[in-house]
Amino acid sequence: MADNASVKPILDHIVILISYETLQELPKRLEGALTVIDGGTHADGRTLNKLILFSDGVYIELIAFQQNLDPERRKSHRWGELEEGAIIDWAHTLPDEKDFAVIQKRVKEATSGATYRDPVAGGRIRPDGVELKWCFLYDTPIRGAWSFTGLCHGL
Repeated sequence: MADNASVKPILDHIVILISYETLQELPKRLEGALTVIDGGTHADGRTLNKLILFSDGVYIELIAFQQNLDPERRKSHRWGELEEGAIIDWAHTLPDEKDFAVIQKRVKEATSGATYRDPVAGGRIRPDGVELKWCFLYDTPIRGAWSFTGLCHGL
């Protein structure tokens, strides 16, 4: 684990919520202009995505809820009640998963009222069947609103 001063998060990805229909039509419209790949379905089965990849490793995640998803299942998702067609989240990454504790401590010591929860496991299955896993550090909502970016680390 690095010392507190040397841990510097870097941008990992930006998340844009779009409709299922838009997600299915998207590659045709962007073909040739950007590198767009099918990302697959997330582990909870409620969302799927396509990724716009950039050469430095940063990507834009175009995410949609599954077609015909039960409205209550959607509503219970972190982004379930957000408006489609907007940036809904972004995440930074760290060199080492152990650095999450450094960031948690730094945020807590800032006495802003915001805190990061402990890391939560996540994942998705790519269309080629490969399972990707990561852990994600979410902030604790302040007065019902998310206060700052999440942190993720691929496993």
